[in-house]
Amino acid sequence: MWWVDPASIEVPRRKRRAKTDRLDVHKLLKLLLRYHLGEPRVWSVVRVPSVEDEDNRHLHRELLALKRERTQHVNRIKGLLAGVGVRLPLHLRTILEQLEKARLWDGCHPPCTAGFGASTNGCCVSNARSSSLRGIAPSV
Repeated sequence: MWWVDPASIEVPRRKRRAKTDRLDVHKLLKLLLRYHLGEPRVWSVVRVPSVEDEDNRHLHRELLALKRERTQHVNRIKGLLAGVGVRLPLHLRTILEQLEKARLWDGCHPPCTAGFGASTNGCCVSNARSSSLRGIAPSV
């Protein structure tokens, strides 16, 4: 069975042409004969990935999505901390301890506003997802 990229089939662009199934079948048969006679550039044959190849791609895409989401959480936490005047080097493994030790310039804890509380919750989510990333790919 052949899978052909429809955009690679030659079509005269300058003139109007009738569009019927019969004409399309004749055109495809002519192209198929040319392809089998050795003309390699007639069309682009699409390779359909196997089920396990597609599963591997899906796993890799999910891993990249989780990493992007983790980066978003860390950047959000850094932005919220910078908004109250705290600057920390956030390391994912010790992020909760760092947030507990965070102090303002006068030694007080940062204010626990609604946004900051949501980011701490997001931090827990990020920390949990980080551990799930380690379960997916040991090199993370």
